[in-house]
Amino acid sequence: MLKLENVHASYGHSEALRGVSLEVNESEIVTIIGPNGSGKTTTLRVIFGLLPATEGVVTIELTARGNDTDLDLRHERFASDDERDKHAQGWNDCLDRLPGWLAVSL
Repeated sequence: MLKLENVHASYGHSEALRGVSLEVNESEIVTIIGPNGSGKTTTLRVIFGLLPATEGVVTIELTARGNDTDLDLRHERFASDDERDKHAQGWNDCLDRLPGWLAVSL
């Protein structure tokens, strides 16, 4: 699951995203369409962590499926400490629960 909640992003003083929210559930296929300059690439950059959000929350939930077990992972990126404090689960908690056989590249 991928969820963006009220995400804002800027390039310098130029605001590129303003209040973007979306949710993509497991097995869904989504296309982002729009004219040049509408924020499609910027949205993807924020999702992949290449551009920090100036406001809002990006949540990514994954399930790693193994032979004997499934492992649920949750990663949230926050634009501010205030946003982070609203949510209890953090990325470090997920990393601490990973089994030794699962390699993760960030």
